[in-house]
Amino acid sequence: MKKIALFLLPVLLVACNASEDNVFDLNFKLIPVKVGDNWGYISRDGKFAINPQFKKAFTFREGRALIKSADDKYGYIDESGKIIITPQYKYASVFSEGLAAVAKEDQTIEFIDKTGKTAFFLDQTMETADPFFEGLARIQVNGKYGYINKEGKIAISPQYTDAGMFLDGLASVETKEGDKAKEGYIDKNGKIVIAPQFDMAGDFFDDRARIKIDTSYGFIDKQGKIVIAPQYSQGYDFNQNCAAVEQGDLWGFIDNNGKMTINFQFKNVYPFTSSGLAIVESASNEKWGVIDKNGKFVVNPQYDEIDGFYDHAAIAKQNGKYGLIDDKGQILVNPIYSDVEPYPLSVFGNEVHNDFFNISDISDIIYKDMTPASARGINRNTSFADLQQKFPGLTHDNSYNFTPADDGNSALQLSSIAVIPANGFITYGNEQAGSPYGDTTKVYHDDLPVVAVIYTYTLKNKAYDKADHIIQLLKDKKPGGFTQEIINEHALVLYGTGYNVAVKIKEGNLYFGIYAGEANFDDVKKSLSEP
Repeated sequence: MKKIALFLLPVLLVACNASEDNVFDLNFKLIPVKVGDNWGYISRDGKFAINPQFKKAFTFREGRALIKSADDKYGYIDESGKIIITPQYKYASVFSEGLAAVAKEDQTIEFIDKTGKTAFFLDQTMETADPFFEGLARIQVNGKYGYINKEGKIAISPQYTDAGMFLDGLASVETKEGDKAKEGYIDKNGKIVIAPQFDMAGDFFDDRARIKIDTSYGFIDKQGKIVIAPQYSQGYDFNQNCAAVEQGDLWGFIDNNGKMTINFQFKNVYPFTSSGLAIVESASNEKWGVIDKNGKFVVNPQYDEIDGFYDHAAIAKQNGKYGLIDDKGQILVNPIYSDVEPYPLSVFGNEVHNDFFNISDISDIIYKDMTPASARGINRNTSFADLQQKFPGLTHDNSYNFTPADDGNSALQLSSIAVIPANGFITYGNEQAGSPYGDTTKVYHDDLPVVAVIYTYTLKNKAYDKADHIIQLLKDKKPGGFTQEIINEHALVLYGTGYNVAVKIKEGNLYFGIYAGEANFDDVKKSLSEP
């Protein structure tokens, strides 16, 4: 089990004890555990309720648990272990408000109900999606965040560089001006109710939200008024009318007026949950134990890890293995498991990605204006002077690494063009024949046909992720009138009537070379075959 990053704990631990409508709520009747290479579920008495059979298993939410099959596809089971939704998704979220976001390979994001029926598909421009909170789900378009409603329609336009979930009617959002980012809050209509002014803005709990100004943390109320001045080096969200805060290298707890209730004394802490208990790491022995709201240890610090109490039970690690303890420290399940998964997928730690990839976007760019006699207006008679007309700014000095205007899209970025001139393109005059260095004056013969023009594209986003498939996909889109040869999984050649074309992908770049008849194409093919 990977210890959850401390900055995520306020949301995870606080909300896990909320109502069943909360996406973080945990069902501790069935606990995912790993035995050997497989995952199953045990009950609180340590007996297997669902035998180990999955490559990965997650906590139950709304009567469904996300599982991963041997072929790395996600599906869902019910509490009897029956597969309700067949593993078929490349990405998947937990259920929240009756819906889950999923995406199959090479397809857009969709939301499904608990039977697996599609509720709606998202537009292919939507890059990511999170579960629903208060009827709205965060989505991302062109790197900006907004929100959709339960019909899949944009409710708040994507305009923020970052955004949080809606809790109690408000969500934190981030705006940027140049390199400066500030965070504030919007309501469910998208109206800014607390202007972006903080360096960090957390979620509202107990009518308080954690904020950061410069390097210090404090708290505001729902009107945006600072009620606890920024003075802490770190802090967690409020729950049970108290919050964990750090000063120096030690943690303690304050109430919602900022009064210290438990002095700074712990190396690390988790926030209090509805159990009235908090998990803390002792500064003296660096072991984890459990305290009550008076700061008294109810479970002495003796464990390597403990993860939040839910229904008076917690997962604890000792000697490299995981088991279950109660809130008095009594062992419920002996520590014998190599891994456990107490949390549902974090709502922002495992957002669902759009896997749609339209190869036509790439093939239309790579193969544009191609006939067997010319490519992009370039043929065996194209001279350097012709290319200077075609590419304003091309000179003799930058011809091997000319930076053109980008004619790509979200998948490709044209980063450079290299022009290989003909033999005899440069000769030397006699103006400095008396020089000890001989004839040094260069004479350019711009009217001679060039040997090759090589375009270099940078693969972006999904094109980068799917680089291994692109050559095959370009093969399927071969322009008419060409003979095609596949060199390997990364390179291909097209033979035209007056020129040849070479395409290769290497280290995140796509190279598209137009070679005239003068080129030694055997050497070109040899270079294409190199790794």
